[in-house]
Amino acid sequence: MKESKWSQCKETPSWFVPIVGVLFAACRCSELATDLAQWVGERISLVQMIHMKYGTLDSELQNYAVQVMEILQGNGSPDPHALACVLYVLRVGFADQMTEPTQGEFLVFLGKKLESSNYSAPTRVTTLRILSYLLRSLGEVPSEFKDILDNTVVAALSHSSANVRVEAALTLRALAEVDPTCVGGLVSYGITTLHALRETLSFDKGKNLNHELDSLHGQATVLATLVAISPKLLLGYPARLPNSVLELSKKMLNGFSRNPVAAIAEREAGWLLLASLLASMPKEELEDQVFDVLLLWASPFTGNPESYLSHIQDWASELRVLSVAIEALTAFIRSFVSPIIATANGGILLNPVLAYLGGALSLISSLSTKQLPNLKSALNLFTTRTLMAYQSLSNPVVYQSEHEQMLQLCSSPFRDSFEDELRAFDGGVDGFLPCVWDDEISNFPQDNTAKIRLLNNIDQCLKAGKKYSWYMFLVSNACVALLSGLKELLTLRGAQSLPTDIFSMIQSIFKGILGESEISTAQRRAACEGLGLLARTGNDIFTARMARSLLGELVTPVDLSYAASVALSLGCIHRTAGGMALSTLVTLTVNSLSHLSKSSNSNLQLWSLHALLLTIEAAGLSYVSQVQGTLFLAMEILLLEENGYVDFRQEIGHLINAIVAVLGPELAPEISSSNETATLLESVRFAQQLVLFAPQAVPVHSHVRSLVPTLFSRQPSHRYLAVSTLRHLIERDPAAMINENIEENLFSMLDGETDSECQGWHCHICQCAIIRWQHAIFLHPSVASYH
Repeated sequence: MKESKWSQCKETPSWFVPIVGVLFAACRCSELATDLAQWVGERISLVQMIHMKYGTLDSELQNYAVQVMEILQGNGSPDPHALACVLYVLRVGFADQMTEPTQGEFLVFLGKKLESSNYSAPTRVTTLRILSYLLRSLGEVPSEFKDILDNTVVAALSHSSANVRVEAALTLRALAEVDPTCVGGLVSYGITTLHALRETLSFDKGKNLNHELDSLHGQATVLATLVAISPKLLLGYPARLPNSVLELSKKMLNGFSRNPVAAIAEREAGWLLLASLLASMPKEELEDQVFDVLLLWASPFTGNPESYLSHIQDWASELRVLSVAIEALTAFIRSFVSPIIATANGGILLNPVLAYLGGALSLISSLSTKQLPNLKSALNLFTTRTLMAYQSLSNPVVYQSEHEQMLQLCSSPFRDSFEDELRAFDGGVDGFLPCVWDDEISNFPQDNTAKIRLLNNIDQCLKAGKKYSWYMFLVSNACVALLSGLKELLTLRGAQSLPTDIFSMIQSIFKGILGESEISTAQRRAACEGLGLLARTGNDIFTARMARSLLGELVTPVDLSYAASVALSLGCIHRTAGGMALSTLVTLTVNSLSHLSKSSNSNLQLWSLHALLLTIEAAGLSYVSQVQGTLFLAMEILLLEENGYVDFRQEIGHLINAIVAVLGPELAPEISSSNETATLLESVRFAQQLVLFAPQAVPVHSHVRSLVPTLFSRQPSHRYLAVSTLRHLIERDPAAMINENIEENLFSMLDGETDSECQGWHCHICQCAIIRWQHAIFLHPSVASYH
């Protein structure tokens, strides 16, 4: 068996080999990557502490870090889970454990590794991200790192991978944060290089075209990052920077190359610069040119979409450009429109913005009907950017005419794997590249803080939105978002790593929705289903506590609609959690729901019955002791004159079916079992009810087959009920009963009867049977063929 390259390394300590092996496996298991990476990081931290205690130099860790990064070698495109896993280990297990001098050495060491031509794109992305982290940790730029900067980080701006180019730009952003004195030189270099590249691209069609296009994107990206960081630096930014970047952006958007491939790259770079400028610079810098800037979106987003698309050769690339254009429009909205949307000037700016967004929706609609290959991911990205642009408008009433089309987009299943990659790690395959002008760039997988922040936002929106007319839409969106998130957690099995606080927040949001009296039935059911899914994602302790809390609210219910919601929530919780998890609460739940089912309020009664049905179906054998009470409840409801509605009868039928499913063979009339007396009695009584009130529900033959053995039961009550039911069958359908040939059984039972009361009944039924059969033979002579 061939040895792995880890075991061949003589300098690798024994503790490191299994760690790399576990990490290697983790990078190929997306569901466990983060958990295993955390485990590996903790083990490396522990070993590092031991080594420090015994005097081992931590500079040796940089060699082990390289071995970890080599896991990514050989992958042509970045695997987001592997990237996230390796980055976490590099930070926790190596960078955070080093002293400051060693971090500086590690920075230079990794920088020199970028000079290697054998480095794969994922490895370069990882290296550049760690360089950014180390620069911020150190707070300074070592002189040795400055010496190799041009041949490493700056050279990466021309790499063929967009992920590498963006990471290189972010590394230079970190450099600018630590050493603001370099910003002016980098900005001048970037603007000059972009002008030169535009001149070259205007006539270049040779083999260097792709390299120059990559360089154009890389230089535009780094200039965008520097524009974004400049206003935040202590030294400020050059006074000419905003106008210089704006003019360059205009030239790229209005005077792009005749070469269609180069034109796409120029326009994307122009929108990227404009977006960064609008998102980062004070709006006072651009106020005198706001209307000129607003006209830049007119070309792609006004007019006939079919006419615009007819001139496009590469639709996927065009959609990528349009996605960046919408990002820039979103930045414009946040800076210039949303703050003054209620003023007259806000209206002047708002109308063209709405026209552009409407044009984007038209493009989406037109492209969605074409079903073009290899376009789905790019179209999804463009759709998401457009929806985010609408979201940036502070008042959704202003685009009320587009609500229907937007709801169709939001409800259509356009999710695919790229969104999974996006959630796992920024910069994944087909996902969003990291936004270079965002205040915080995610270096590593997000912890639960982001989830808590999102839940807080949903909660605050629901509380603040009650006074608006579109509150019901807000409730629907919250329900859809939370239900989707919970279902995704169950699919990815990621709920185990979440703290109880998150589950409690979701529970509170759903209960708050249920407490609103004006919500629709669909919204109320959605919130109930959400609490049910929450029971499945949480552990047994949380689920039991939530169920007990809801049961406590049913003791003295004030609002009938809320009581109905709580009842259905309990049913959903039992259905999703299962009978074993909540077996101790089955009796209490059944009793509470049975009590509510007797309410005079038809809505509360129906929802409680359905909740009882869900509980019975999930409880299994834990429910057997409650069968008698539920049967009496069903009879009581059916016998009430005001409960003649079809819904109630149907729900009672569901309940009986659920009971039959729970009891199973125990409902079969086993005469020899004296322990089944009560169950057998109810079975015969149920058959009698069916004969009297639902004669078409069960065939005569099935009734006779179950009743004849009961004629010889040791219990007089059983024999009495069986004879009585057979009499009803004979009266109902004598012709069918003739073919059952029960005469011999009837006379045999009569001869052996010892109970005087039953004997009288037997004589009566025999006489009745003879009379009815004679009448049936007279009316239907064909039935007498046997006799």
